[in-house]
Amino acid sequence: IILVGTHADDPACNYQYIETFFNELRERYFKRFKGMNGVSSIKMCMAVGSKRRQGIRSLMDIIGQTAYQTRLVGKLYPRSWLRLETQICAIRGRRENGPFL
Repeated sequence: IILVGTHADDPACNYQYIETFFNELRERYFKRFKGMNGVSSIKMCMAVGSKRRQGIRSLMDIIGQTAYQTRLVGKLYPRSWLRLETQICAIRGRRENGPFL
């Protein structure tokens, strides 16, 4: 799993904002979503800017590398990954200030 924030080009998303947001996600979810080998299923957090395509090429490269290394392409993924998506989307609804990465 690669968690991607898509509003890095928003003026409110300075370095500190992004780091704080991703640290919150790391603390909350990295330990909870582990594979059968006990290693976190979440490989990284990355912020990109979808308006100006900031970081999109790097994201594409990272997705390709991760897919190749983990050899999970074409395989079923755990139901817990869908729960993670639901929980992160719920954060979006609770955020009052600033953009939701």
